[in-house]
Amino acid sequence: MIYLSLGLALVVLVLVVCLVLYVRHARKKQKCLCDKLQQSQEKIDALYKENLFLKYQGKEYTVSSDYEVQLLGTPPLFDFIHKKYRPVVRFEGTLENWQLALVGAEIYVEDYIGNDDVRLVVERCVNRISAEEFDDFLHQLQDCFGD
Repeated sequence: MIYLSLGLALVVLVLVVCLVLYVRHARKKQKCLCDKLQQSQEKIDALYKENLFLKYQGKEYTVSSDYEVQLLGTPPLFDFIHKKYRPVVRFEGTLENWQLALVGAEIYVEDYIGNDDVRLVVERCVNRISAEEFDDFLHQLQDCFGD
C-alpha cells in the first residue's frame, strides 16, 4: 500500500514537472511570436509611411484613419456636431529626412442615399479651414471640455 502511494506521488510529481516545463516552453514560444509580430508591425508601419511619402511628396494629404493619426503623429480625427474634422498635411523633405507640415483640416458631413430599407452613406467635404483655425478650434474644444 505504501509503495502504491509512493508510486502515485512520484507520477503526480513527474506530471507536474512536465506540465511546468510545457508551460514555460509555451510562454517562451508566445513571447518569441509576439516579438516577431511587433517587428513585423514596425516594418509595415515604416513601409506605409514611406509609401505615403513617395506618393504624396510635396502634395497635400487628408488623414483618413486613426491608424494614420497614430503613425504620422497628426492631430486627431474627431466628430463634432455631425461633422468630421480630418487633418490635412503636406509631406516635405527627402526620403531620409522627411517631415510633415500641418496645412489645415477638411470638414466632412454624411449624406444618405436611398430609402429606409437600403441606405448608402456618402461622406463629402463641405469646408476647409487653415492650420491656425484648426489649432484654435482644437484649443477651444480642449478648454471647453477640459474644465
